[in-house]
Amino acid sequence: VSVYGDCADMTLRACTLTNLLPDRVYDVRIQLACANESLNSPWTTSATVNTDPGCTWSTSSGNATGYECEDGSFCATEGCCSPRRCPDHMPVMCADSSCNGHFCCAADSAGCDSKGGVRPCLESQVPAKEPSILQVDSPSSSSLQITWTPGSYASGFTAPCGQGGVSEFLQWSVQVTEAEE
Repeated sequence: VSVYGDCADMTLRACTLTNLLPDRVYDVRIQLACANESLNSPWTTSATVNTDPGCTWSTSSGNATGYECEDGSFCATEGCCSPRRCPDHMPVMCADSSCNGHFCCAADSAGCDSKGGVRPCLESQVPAKEPSILQVDSPSSSSLQITWTPGSYASGFTAPCGQGGVSEFLQWSVQVTEAEE
């Protein structure tokens, strides 16, 4: 992905890349690009960086025009529910809750400028990452032994629940259902 934004200002020696996805590993490199491409500098070697994990609202609903409601259902118009996540065509949730009493959505972060800015995501609001099952065995005719690893974000961040923080760990919940043959 080529990014311009404030990186197009020749006088700057730092710029901010926006609209990246949370909890992703990105390779970043830079070059001096000239109007005459034959005069461009070579690309630098890549630097690898992780974006911080996000809150539920940090990514879009995955539905082109649907708002994902707090109850998991979808609806098509702004204000039709209390949105958990914004639709793909307006993926940024704003901090202001002036849209029929709910958080507003915008096409990009600039669209939130008059609506309190982009809704912040505090570390205490980051949901726990799902664990990964490593193995399930049946050591006897009436028991199962499950081995897993806790979920981890690309950045190594551990959700507050996993740290004994704001929302303290309660238990590992395991569901077992008899499979249909």
